[in-house]
Amino acid sequence: MNSKLMFAMAGAALLSACGGDNQGGDGNTPPSSTTIDYTKLKVAPQSDTSLALIAGDSLSQHIKNGLRLKVSGAARGYREELAFEGGAVADAAAPPAPAAGDSTGGGGNFSQTNVHVAGVDEADFAKYDGEHWFVATYPEYEPYRIDNFPGINVVATNPAAPSAEVVGHVDLESEWGGISEMYLVADGETTSHVAAIQNQWGNVYPVMPGFGFPGRDAGIEVMALPAVEPFFGDVYYPHPVNSEIKIRAVDVVDAAAPSLDWTLTVEGSLIDSRKVGDMLYLVTRFDPWIANLQFENGAADVREANEDVLSAVNTQQLLPTYRINDGEAVALSDGCYVQELSAESTARDYLGYASLVNITAINLAEQQVVSSRCLNSAVEALSVNPDSMYLTGTVWGDDNNRQKTVIHKFLLDETGASYAASGSVKGYVGVNSDPAFKMHQHNGDLRIVTTTGRAWDNTIAHHLTILEDNNGTLSPVATLPNAQNPAPIGKPGEDIYSVRFEGDRGYIVTFQRTDPLYALDLSDRTNPQIAGELEVPGFATYMHPIGDNYLFAVGQDADENGRVTSLKVALMDVSGDSPKAIDTILLGARNSSSEALNNLHALSFVTVGDELRIAMPVNYYAAQEEGGYGQWQHTGLHLFKVVDIDTDSARLLEAGVIKAEQASETQKYPAGSGNDRGIFHDDAIFYAHANGIWSAKWGEPENASGPVYRAPTICTADVRPALNVTVSAPGGNACAAKVSAVNSEQIVALTAHSSEGETCAFSGADEMPGQYYVEASLDNFSTESESVVVYRDICHVITENVAFEMTSYQSGCPELRAPPSVKVYVNTWDFNVDACADASVVVTQNGQSYELQGEVSAQKTGEAQSLSIAPPEKQCLFTGANGVSGEVSITASLEGWGSQEHTGIFIRQRDRCSVETVTESFYF
Repeated sequence: MNSKLMFAMAGAALLSACGGDNQGGDGNTPPSSTTIDYTKLKVAPQSDTSLALIAGDSLSQHIKNGLRLKVSGAARGYREELAFEGGAVADAAAPPAPAAGDSTGGGGNFSQTNVHVAGVDEADFAKYDGEHWFVATYPEYEPYRIDNFPGINVVATNPAAPSAEVVGHVDLESEWGGISEMYLVADGETTSHVAAIQNQWGNVYPVMPGFGFPGRDAGIEVMALPAVEPFFGDVYYPHPVNSEIKIRAVDVVDAAAPSLDWTLTVEGSLIDSRKVGDMLYLVTRFDPWIANLQFENGAADVREANEDVLSAVNTQQLLPTYRINDGEAVALSDGCYVQELSAESTARDYLGYASLVNITAINLAEQQVVSSRCLNSAVEALSVNPDSMYLTGTVWGDDNNRQKTVIHKFLLDETGASYAASGSVKGYVGVNSDPAFKMHQHNGDLRIVTTTGRAWDNTIAHHLTILEDNNGTLSPVATLPNAQNPAPIGKPGEDIYSVRFEGDRGYIVTFQRTDPLYALDLSDRTNPQIAGELEVPGFATYMHPIGDNYLFAVGQDADENGRVTSLKVALMDVSGDSPKAIDTILLGARNSSSEALNNLHALSFVTVGDELRIAMPVNYYAAQEEGGYGQWQHTGLHLFKVVDIDTDSARLLEAGVIKAEQASETQKYPAGSGNDRGIFHDDAIFYAHANGIWSAKWGEPENASGPVYRAPTICTADVRPALNVTVSAPGGNACAAKVSAVNSEQIVALTAHSSEGETCAFSGADEMPGQYYVEASLDNFSTESESVVVYRDICHVITENVAFEMTSYQSGCPELRAPPSVKVYVNTWDFNVDACADASVVVTQNGQSYELQGEVSAQKTGEAQSLSIAPPEKQCLFTGANGVSGEVSITASLEGWGSQEHTGIFIRQRDRCSVETVTESFYF
């Protein structure tokens, strides 16, 4: 499962849509919590009715109601009406092999990124224009590896030789992570820019009842995430921070000297993107958050404080923004599409959800944001055609037979996306196979494949629905199965592993123990039928039409029990009603793998005469016994060809391997990783693996030359500190402070740059990247600390600046409520026991005892849930022993259950006026 899919599943479980009237007049002054009945607040249901554009007060109230639901936990219990967002972005139909010169740049017959629909480009970490191959260096960025930094290699290719040379390189900011998404921007017949997309992840999540699984009521909240205790017991908690996306336009007109030209930063997390011509469509998700909001957990005073915070916030502060270069932040949009509700609805004032999806149109050639359309609705799958975009989301019911998929259609033109229609079908799109291929626009109709039920209890069923746009409503034209054609798609218990549409035909692969390939006849839009089927061992996860007669498939072979035995590629004849197997090639043992199994971008195709050439990266393991695991043999680019594709006697043949790594006495496992891609250009093949480039002639892959790498970077000899720390101690000598930085390996004392002064600079941890806990202490002043992460570029660390403002204790400790030295959670599973009433907790030190006070507010910090699995109502938090430091013992007693004791607990004296709180849990 790719990372975008995982994020969408974890981060967007409740995205729903509605409209709502404002309660507060101007959008800035909503009623206080005393006038809002929180018991009436409800997550806005998603439906297939038309969308309405709202703004100003109405939008503000809608979002604020969503925030109230989030911080109060009131969203729990509404699982039936929530949309579970769990999808990779999807698309439709298959492109033909690119024609000669069908590219941004140079001539010749070459391959480009394999995409879902012709005319709609998709991002990848390698892009080719016929002259230069732009390849991201280590798309999956690891910030502390010295040899691993995000950047782009510019590779000049010579298909006649064949040969390749890394002629240019650009480094990108390491703290923004790796580069898995790139597009090319054309200026006439040449490539002018590479647009690289990076995502800096945040941690804003909504409450997620059941995490999308029917029957589960447990939820997840931001503040219920585990506390972090990095060093010295300094506990801090996750706080909501939105993700950001950065698009960097790299000028590559001079291939030897690529340079950053333009930057666009967008608030939100990346769901996916597509490019039509020069227009990039960026689909993002943004969760509004206000810094001073608190998770209340039933505390009335917190609710009142939250209402004060909400009243001070206007609509613009709740919407995502974008920035060009270092310019001012600009709102992506000032309105949002929500569900149109009937005027007589009595609940509209209490509906809301604080999560926004934006479809932002960016003209990459003109380097400007054209428009952005906001949608307050679930986004599970996305299908883009040159003139339209479909967004889908699932509404989950009481059981697996009550889901429905809601679909919203947008039209695409030079002004961006504009809302057109909505509709729904029964079932869910699902993520077991590529959602991209489960939707297909053909002659204005939308074909969509959905699933109801469950595979494990044989209630699973699959459905094809054909929809038409009927004056703003996506209305069903036909379904399959139906009364005239009742035969099911798939046998009992079989899930879908692959779908492909091509013209008037459709193909669906289901699997449990064998691989039925169903051919669908869609020539009559009102009467779809199963034309025939083919059963073969194993299953296919990707299908590629070759003209009208053949289908190439990638998948895995399996035995009679459904156990995977190897990789496989296959060729099938689909010219008649029932598909026929022509050739099958098995690749290695059951643990052989290929990215092509779940990412179509890993496959490359080019047509030369009546021959289709195919490239696929493989980690090859040789079988030690039939059906068993194997020993790694090599990692490389496997080549295949389908010959005689213009005849009725086509064949699938192996065409060799370019081996990047091979097993030896000194290497037992593959070492390289990242950016495995192959491209064809005339009779040349180029292969990227682990930042190296190989070149070979078609028909002679065993004679490949390489790897070729970029020239070593020449670094300067200067030494740079990881940390610069500024300490301010009004009335004291800040330079006398002790400043230390602790990472996972050692404690480093930072050095003061002066001998005295109320403000003093410290630095140190030279050329040491990593995560640090930085602490500054000074007699008669408060101790201050902060956790920071230090990154590095290819040569040096990127110095992190930290500033501390100390509080003077020279006139005594400040009149502030001191934190308790001890927090103790008492837990019981006996529903008849009241832990707060029946338990007692005592801290003992040198014969002195301190009785702690209990309260039924254990979830105020979420710490309880991170330390215990007891139900919240059976948990009590005891605090006290303020100011006590040193070694103590803690005894907890529960009436009728006895006593427990924890000894040797050490409370650290933070400074003269404060200690570091320790947390313990007892279970009865």
